[in-house]
Amino acid sequence: MYEHGPVAGGPVAVTAPRRWRRRGGVALGLATIALAATAQPSLANDTVDMAVANNAYPALRDSRMTSYLETQYGLNTLTSNSAGQAGGYWNSGDSTHLRGITSGNLSQQLLHGAPYTPSCTSCLGGPIDIDAFFSADFGNVDKVIASPDGSCNTGTSTCSGIAATETPVLTGSLAIYSCSSTYATDGTDPGSPGSPVGAVNGSGNGVPASARCEATPITTPPTTVSGGGNSVVTWLGASTSNVLSIADAASAPFGAASKQALISAGFAYNDSSGHTLSSGLTPVQTAWPASTCDSLNVSHPGDCKIRLEAGISQVRGAVTSGSAPLGLAALSNLKHISWTSGTKNGTTTDDPNPWTVVNDSEYSVYGPISQWGVQTTSATMPAHMNSLVTSFPTPTESSYLSDYGY
Repeated sequence: MYEHGPVAGGPVAVTAPRRWRRRGGVALGLATIALAATAQPSLANDTVDMAVANNAYPALRDSRMTSYLETQYGLNTLTSNSAGQAGGYWNSGDSTHLRGITSGNLSQQLLHGAPYTPSCTSCLGGPIDIDAFFSADFGNVDKVIASPDGSCNTGTSTCSGIAATETPVLTGSLAIYSCSSTYATDGTDPGSPGSPVGAVNGSGNGVPASARCEATPITTPPTTVSGGGNSVVTWLGASTSNVLSIADAASAPFGAASKQALISAGFAYNDSSGHTLSSGLTPVQTAWPASTCDSLNVSHPGDCKIRLEAGISQVRGAVTSGSAPLGLAALSNLKHISWTSGTKNGTTTDDPNPWTVVNDSEYSVYGPISQWGVQTTSATMPAHMNSLVTSFPTPTESSYLSDYGY
């Protein structure tokens, strides 16, 4: 794994998880895969539930992927829905076994032995017997593994994660994303500035997938984060109205990698001082939570340069809704989208608005944008799930994942 330290002459670098139990693999997000074995007659009636994060959910439910998993691991047909679970929890009233979930919500359900009721009114009514958990980040997988291997306290929580199977299963990429005037009014409204509907892929927001993009188009969109000329950092400094949307570094590895790319590029990134540019106090905080960022820029344009979204799926939504003209989005949110609105309705293509993949060397201090997976003690087919989790992705699985930005 990577050891992270200060960037010479700049702010402190972002720190990534230091434990790396196995090389390779990909931690998918939270979706639920209920798998029934066919290879062993004695297990033929058993089902396996697997939770996968929303951003990876479309890739896992691809018919090529499910067909391969069924054959490779002796599983019965994997059932799923077209979108993730409402609210991101493992909800009741659903008989599917592969479901898109929000990592933090599912980890809380697992820790409480389910249901996690404080903020969930439709969670499963009994214990959640999930066989494997594929999270959007390391922290939520680590949270369900007992200490000292993980951070779960066995005295107060249900610690169902098996430490030996904690592994990176997916590697994501960032893309510099903006709008084209061609799609300014094409399809379902993506939401009002300040209240974007989020990503179209597996978000569970109930909004039709649309290529509509309402932010003011950039004549020549940046193609790199660093460097002079046509870079994100140069663009940010060119006008007080130029604001970049990224995921909050505390919420997702995509956000941490975005923050590190900006720091490495020499941008004065600060998300904690509390001092605005208009206050005259230093150091100036340049990155603010989304709603605060919008408010600051109404009275004093330029007070906020980096709009921090609650999660990576919201970055695309911030741009399409016009909340920010540019974003560092997850490539997986821009690839292989099945459109259900506008001129692209009924087709499956990549997002037609401008985007450029960020070279991973721009966030090399952070390291790979890894998503993590873990098998749980609830697994009814432990050998099958151990093989699936710890060997993922095989070369064949990788070939399918690449279509979705992994």
